Amino acid sequence: MRKFLLSTFAFAMTVSLASAESNDYFEGFEGWDSRTDWLPEGWTEQNTDENIFMLNEGAFTWHVGTQSGYLPNAPEGYNYALIYYAYDYDEDGNKFDLPQDEWMISPSYTVGANSTLSFFVGYSPLFLFNTDNSNLDWGKNDFKDRSPSTTLRIYIRSNGGEWVMLKDLHDEWAETPFDELFNNYFNVEFRQLSFDLAEYAGTDVQVAFQFVGMYGNTMEIDAFQITDATVGVDRAFADQRVRPDAYIQGGEIVVNPRGAKLVDIYAANAGLVASKKLDGVNSTCIDGLASGLYLLRFNDGTVVKIMK
Repeated sequence: MRKFLLSTFAFAMTVSLASAESNDYFEGFEGWDSRTDWLPEGWTEQNTDENIFMLNEGAFTWHVGTQSGYLPNAPEGYNYALIYYAYDYDEDGNKFDLPQDEWMISPSYTVGANSTLSFFVGYSPLFLFNTDNSNLDWGKNDFKDRSPSTTLRIYIRSNGGEWVMLKDLHDEWAETPFDELFNNYFNVEFRQLSFDLAEYAGTDVQVAFQFVGMYGNTMEIDAFQITDATVGVDRAFADQRVRPDAYIQGGEIVVNPRGAKLVDIYAANAGLVASKKLDGVNSTCIDGLASGLYLLRFNDGTVVKIMK
């Protein structure tokens, strides 16, 4: 059941999934029954704006999907929790981005003496920053404002107390040069994060994922676990699935959507230059672009680099 966030985070989940025999808890989202509002038992979400939930069949709030089609490979199993960046169209058909503040919250879990929290996050570091033209300084080849555009914040709370932030993904990339982000970290990859929970031993904790901001990109969560076993960290999973792509034909850029319904085109020296609707099936020519290097961001999160 979905609940809408008002002014406080006064939600109380006291479901404990710990057992006397085991200090391990794992969620791979494999129980998904294909409903758009399904989350595993005990998991909840908080939405700041009811209208966001109503758009695009709930794709702009946390939900569960499978790696089939144009979505990325799951690090474990086939399914994962995901959220798309939000947008809509005005009466003239022009696309505009929407702000988001969407929370996904785990059940309560009793932490063991040596427990570790770990999970995989799929995201694109470049789109943690605002890539809108107004925020790009091409003279300095950098962002005017390097504050987060859309980021993922991970929180924990003990025994129903206040939320404590464990990590903000943007902090990890805040000082990375623009050129490095643009050239090397534009696509979605899964990275594993791990946190020592020793200070929470013997308490009941919940973990929350806050997707917040605008002008961002798709993010995914998979293989969530709290365990007393040793957990490897910082493994990266490159996406090997067939996804939207682009090629040059007759001197113009042609996109093959493979299910995608929208593409934003960014020039290496001019920022966002165009957005184009796609039918998800037929290849589409993007004509009228000057020669140069471009990044194409599809609405499924895929980012393609191409030189015209």
